[in-house]
Amino acid sequence: MPNKKWFLAPINVLAPIMLLEIKLAAILGMLLVWASSATAEEKTVIRFGHFPNITHAQAVVAHALSRQGKGWFEKQLGPNVEIQWFIYNAGPSAMEAIFARSLFSANS
Repeated sequence: MPNKKWFLAPINVLAPIMLLEIKLAAILGMLLVWASSATAEEKTVIRFGHFPNITHAQAVVAHALSRQGKGWFEKQLGPNVEIQWFIYNAGPSAMEAIFARSLFSANS
């Protein structure tokens, strides 16, 4: 008879990843609403911060794709939106940037 804990382990491992995906989807939704309210002539700049480690893989991959000119967010938000990526090594420095209004959002 299989051990029941073995079947529950993948759910426990995937829960933080799914939560992170939900956060990124919510952020993208806010960005889409915010970007659509800008006029066609204005260029909207969105400053997004993240931590450079595997637990924040979605932001690391999105940043890498943006550097290669294949940015998913850029394609979805259109040509009038520029995304600037910033890397933070710790939460306090990212929070300082948010409170100083230097960042729109940080992946935490």
